[in-house]
Amino acid sequence: MSLELVLTGLGYNVNNSLLEQVKRVLSACDFDEKEIEHIINLHEKIKHLDGFVALSNSEDKFKIKCESQIPQIIDEFNEIVPLWASKYKIIIEKLPNKQTYYIVRRES
Repeated sequence: MSLELVLTGLGYNVNNSLLEQVKRVLSACDFDEKEIEHIINLHEKIKHLDGFVALSNSEDKFKIKCESQIPQIIDEFNEIVPLWASKYKIIIEKLPNKQTYYIVRRES
């Protein structure tokens, strides 16, 4: 999967800065094409929950975030994301007191 497809799959416009960031993220996480597809599919799956997968502004990682303030939606989001990570053997890290997860890497 091309870097451009990763960006457009997550809703970004393609530019050199984002292409370089995606390259760093993928290198750090050592993801293969199948794992990238799972990440893009998760992005689509959580849209109805005001959720999305994006590039972190502060770290070279993908983040999974829910912007909803509705408790039931937040609960559903927080059920879906860990199940997704477990199913595809991807290590995630939840940020304290936020509805945000970082995708760290694949399980060994």
